[in-house]
Amino acid sequence: MARNLSRGIVYAARMAGNVALSYQRYGDDPERDGVPAKYFVVVAKGANEEILDAEAARVEPDYVDVSIVLDDTILKGVESWAWQGIQPVHLKLRLVDY
Repeated sequence: MARNLSRGIVYAARMAGNVALSYQRYGDDPERDGVPAKYFVVVAKGANEEILDAEAARVEPDYVDVSIVLDDTILKGVESWAWQGIQPVHLKLRLVDY
């Protein structure tokens, strides 16, 4: 489901004239059973593909604009490879004041 959501966002961004890329990262060692996967979508306004390459090369983004949780067990938090301990799933969510 996450893959299909990511593809839909990429398609919509490209239809709007932007460049976009989706990619997946595991939240933990992929050898373990039931490991949650993280899907990311990077959208760059215009035709700036260098932004896509730079963002996709990162292990974790500095911030995200949207976070969709499809597994309720993740709501308690996630443990990334780079962290010791559980971190909130919304830790990187950028809050925008409209």
